[in-house]
Amino acid sequence: MSRFLSIVAAVACMVSPAQAGSNAFSSVQLSVVDVSIASDTGGFVSPSTFDEPLLSLYVEDTECGEPHATDSADTMVEWEVGGWDTSGPWPQFRVELSFHYDCHETLLLDSEATCELRIMLFLFTPEGDGIPGVFGYSYRAIVVMGSGENLIVPETISMSTSKPQYAVPLPSSARLRLTATGNVTALTPCLPQENQAPIADAGADRTVALGDTVLLDAGNSSDPDGASLLYDWSLLFVADGSTAEIAEPTAKSTSFVADRSGAYVVNLVVSDGDLESEPATATITAVPVADAAMEAAEEIAEALVELPTDGLQNANTATPLINKLNAIQDMIDRGAYRAALNQLKNDVLPKTDGCALTGEPDRNDWLVTCEAQAEVYPLVIRTIELLERLI
Repeated sequence: MSRFLSIVAAVACMVSPAQAGSNAFSSVQLSVVDVSIASDTGGFVSPSTFDEPLLSLYVEDTECGEPHATDSADTMVEWEVGGWDTSGPWPQFRVELSFHYDCHETLLLDSEATCELRIMLFLFTPEGDGIPGVFGYSYRAIVVMGSGENLIVPETISMSTSKPQYAVPLPSSARLRLTATGNVTALTPCLPQENQAPIADAGADRTVALGDTVLLDAGNSSDPDGASLLYDWSLLFVADGSTAEIAEPTAKSTSFVADRSGAYVVNLVVSDGDLESEPATATITAVPVADAAMEAAEEIAEALVELPTDGLQNANTATPLINKLNAIQDMIDRGAYRAALNQLKNDVLPKTDGCALTGEPDRNDWLVTCEAQAEVYPLVIRTIELLERLI
């Protein structure tokens, strides 16, 4: 089947990512304004107009990462043509179309949109056979894009047929058929975000005992973009006479030895490979071992006061344990470190260690849940270690 006229109006625009926009849309609407015989050969076209839009497409942009939003349609309209003198020249037909086109209203949007329209015109015999031996021409409506709102789109399309390429008998009547295919696609891409600097966290300020190996952990540092981090630890300040150094300055977790009493200021900077964080610091105060042991015993008593009653053997259990700890603190204060150690090992530890030894509370425990023991047992062990260093 040969075409009497093959007209393709192909329009495509790509809106490149730029400034953010919301509720952006793309649309195409095609309407027939008039169909007529453009030559002086006589004849008729029935009907000559078409009331409803031939094709109407509309789509809003999707959110970042969502599938493309698309709208597409195929449509067709026909006109009866005829009434001319079959011995005369071939008639020429003219179709005028109204073309409304928004591949976004401006180019200043964060989306990519594609709008396409294909229009074809055919001439058929009344029986539906294509009429051979004729030709037409192509028409392209071009979208010219530039900066700002420089979007040039034709408002009307006018198409006229040409004469046959070679002699073909002129039928007395025919059907003029126009088909249109439209497709509109809109997508909001996930635009690369500007790299943000990571955030360093050197940990909390704390007090340690003289001679302790102080553990440092940058695990709470983070990067807003999810990038892997590089670490740089340093000591901004050390106690008088100290020769302390960071064991592994570029490790995520590292340490130093508090070899003199006094304050140590630890500094941490993290990097994502491009940007560095603001420095984060933590102050570590090293105190004499006896002071640290006294503080550790006080922490045990404070933990006992905070325990829920269901973690205790009975409602009064905490009181005798706190009394024992007060006695231990008196011994430390008097320098009776061995007596304090024996009291702690023999009279406090056995009442808090069942879960650590067997995985569950035993019949000697005054703290009857593993949750309660987890709050107290580590403090008891820390105090024992400190007292052993004093003997």
